[in-house]
Amino acid sequence: MVVVFGRQFTTLGRVGTSHQFLRDGVVSSLMPPESLDRPAEKPFRDLVEERAVTREGAAWLLAARVNQQVSYGQVLERASDWANVFSSVGLRDGDRVGLLVSDPLKFGTCFVSALAYGLWVAPFDPTLDYPSSQTLDERAARLQLNAVVSDRAAPMALSTTWIDLRDGFSGDTVSDDTPSPIGGGVILATSGTTGTPKIMALPVTQLVYVADLIARHNELTTVDRGFNPLPLWHVNAEVVALLATFLSGSSLVLDDGFHRTDFWSLMDRLEVTWINAVPAIISRLVTRHGDEAVPRRVRFIRSASAPLSGPLLEAFEAQTDIVVVESYGMTEAASQICANPLRGPRKRGSVGPAVGVQLRVIASPISSRADAHPPGHVEIRGASVIKRYEGDGYEDRFDAHGWLRTGDLGYLDEDNYLFLVGRSDDVIN
Repeated sequence: MVVVFGRQFTTLGRVGTSHQFLRDGVVSSLMPPESLDRPAEKPFRDLVEERAVTREGAAWLLAARVNQQVSYGQVLERASDWANVFSSVGLRDGDRVGLLVSDPLKFGTCFVSALAYGLWVAPFDPTLDYPSSQTLDERAARLQLNAVVSDRAAPMALSTTWIDLRDGFSGDTVSDDTPSPIGGGVILATSGTTGTPKIMALPVTQLVYVADLIARHNELTTVDRGFNPLPLWHVNAEVVALLATFLSGSSLVLDDGFHRTDFWSLMDRLEVTWINAVPAIISRLVTRHGDEAVPRRVRFIRSASAPLSGPLLEAFEAQTDIVVVESYGMTEAASQICANPLRGPRKRGSVGPAVGVQLRVIASPISSRADAHPPGHVEIRGASVIKRYEGDGYEDRFDAHGWLRTGDLGYLDEDNYLFLVGRSDDVIN
């Protein structure tokens, strides 16, 4: 049996309603064709320029532990500086660069600048010790990188072009008449611990599409201020935190990790209104330390990357009076597939309905017909989903109609809320 998911959806101001029908004993729910339209593919550099005008002096990024910030106007200045640097080393629209940067504010600024220049960015984990130039050269070759941008010295005998951001900005000035680049995006790879690493190229249009959906779903406005302690070299922080904040014109506090000590007083002092988190963080926050108070201005905490138990969710909301928005996503979908509504039913044990993506569950032929909601393979497709992996292998994950098998098992209830029950390969995602 095939159950195809569709729901009320929002894409750049358009709202539509799904339609249900019965055909040959297969219950389906399909979104109207117009729901599959991509947003206007405006060059990302144009978005950077617009934010510099509309939010010029407003802060985009703030450091959690030191008095540092980057305004929207400064982002445009840095993007212009970086364009000169990229041009001076021969990088062009569509080239690929690794990003090995420890400082969160510098990472965010360089990340956006590279996208504005039309580059593909491959973020590296700066907490790892890359033991040799050979290790970096091998990774650069695997990801087809033209250069690496870093805030550390280049290893000896490295053959890959190294751009040390500590050297400051230099190079020939790029003409303002240069056409806005339309390429670029993010290159991400799995660890490969369970097989050949999967390499994914997420175009900037896909990233912007998902970030816009997240900003709208979370009702972000210019008065909001998020807090992100999650690693910036993962797609979650890049799209949910950096880009969703940028598109909404709001501000974002970046920390180098989660620190429980004086957490709520820090949220109060920084005037945070929402938190980007994972269940492990929520489990640390459910118990208060001493007489610490939870700031009333924090309106929700977003949970992703791992299952959140029902008792923990309920205990956290009861203790803090903060809404928990549990979500589900994967790198192949630029971070988000489903999310519980900010306003409305948030079902215990469910990751919510799909947001801006088509989702279906292919139930096993041996599932009992007595099952009201038979579990099966979760599959997705749409503007937020990749069409292929780079290189050979994993072609069987896609069918002829573009459906991607996520590897997750689950079922949809009568309200089209997704409940996950496990992995088809017994590997935790």
